[in-house]
Amino acid sequence: MASSEILPAVEYARYMAQYAGGAPPQERPHPISAPSPALLLAEVPRSSGITAVELADKLTTSAFVVARMLEGLHASGEVERVSDANGGPLLWLRASRASRRCRGVQTSKPKVVALVDLGNTHDCLQRLVPLAEAGVVLVRAYADCSFSGYGVRPPLIASNCVVVQADGADRNAADVELIWDVVRLCTASAPDERYIFIVATKDQGFRHLKRCVESSGCHVLNFVANWPALEAALAAVA
Repeated sequence: MASSEILPAVEYARYMAQYAGGAPPQERPHPISAPSPALLLAEVPRSSGITAVELADKLTTSAFVVARMLEGLHASGEVERVSDANGGPLLWLRASRASRRCRGVQTSKPKVVALVDLGNTHDCLQRLVPLAEAGVVLVRAYADCSFSGYGVRPPLIASNCVVVQADGADRNAADVELIWDVVRLCTASAPDERYIFIVATKDQGFRHLKRCVESSGCHVLNFVANWPALEAALAAVA
């Protein structure tokens, strides 16, 4: 069946349900017209996201048809999908140049970076050191100026491990250092370079960082709140 004659199963089932208990019609209802990929793409915004239902309303067609076409455009790197932070429907965006670049390049194995918030997950750092020295993961840990635990006193000296202690007295100074490092690694990465960031923290203030990192389609960022969760996350990407 041509794309202009797509009849989603859910739409046809709804139509047939109208005839429950009676003789079914001899002909199918008129096929639902699907927009061209170019027309659909033109309606997808570049900054603020849009749902498949909203796109379907604009194009006066089926949300099922639009969702299937968006999946196809996503597979080809033309659009990006973003999960709603509040558990709402998927949002769609026109793909950025960086995202299309990443999809068009044969990428190498991603580098795994563990970022530890020493203010509330300090027990993770010592357990990560052997993995860092074995080259399994790059480790960066962040502490405020008052922290005096493992990694700061005594200072940590280990391969692939860096401990950053913020200079300022601001209580968010260490958090800013963590965010800055993630952004720096993402923006300075080569076209074939990908990162998997695992942030060990109980601080909810980092949640928007995930959307920022993953908007390019190149990198991944996840959060864990303790060592067992971090160990499981590392095993999953090994």
